[in-house]
Amino acid sequence: MSHSIIEFTPAHREAVDAILHDVTLSWGKQWYENICHMYCLECTSKGFLLKYVALDGQDVVGTILLRRAIDMYVIEFLAVKKGLRGVGVGSELVHFAEKLAREKGAKGLRVDVASDLRQNLSFYRKLGFEICGHVQDFYEPGDSQVFLTKNLAAAQVEKAEK
Repeated sequence: MSHSIIEFTPAHREAVDAILHDVTLSWGKQWYENICHMYCLECTSKGFLLKYVALDGQDVVGTILLRRAIDMYVIEFLAVKKGLRGVGVGSELVHFAEKLAREKGAKGLRVDVASDLRQNLSFYRKLGFEICGHVQDFYEPGDSQVFLTKNLAAAQVEKAEK
């Protein structure tokens, strides 16, 4: 299944809000508000925040928010519409991010995942990300954050060798 991935526009706002609300519901209102705020920021012209949506026809089925960080892109947020998770939309968005980062000369992709979100950790590991760090009590006592990276130069060499 292949979806169109295009730049986020205000016309996508309502559909993206619904996806963000659904995904962040169990995390608390503050998470939802912070992520929505990032979609409202007007930093895209400077290339600092890059916002994209995956479309099935005209229906928004997923979204990815990227941030440029020196020679790397950071996946700040990735979400897929409820009922469509596990069918490849998230993988398409990550592959899109890899391609974009490579085209912009980035050496890698990074994503941070709460250690209790084991399904998310597994998802990124299957896509070739490797754990590069772990911080205990990251947001509050008892939680921890796992940092994963994907070396795009190494991924390109592996692809060429096959």
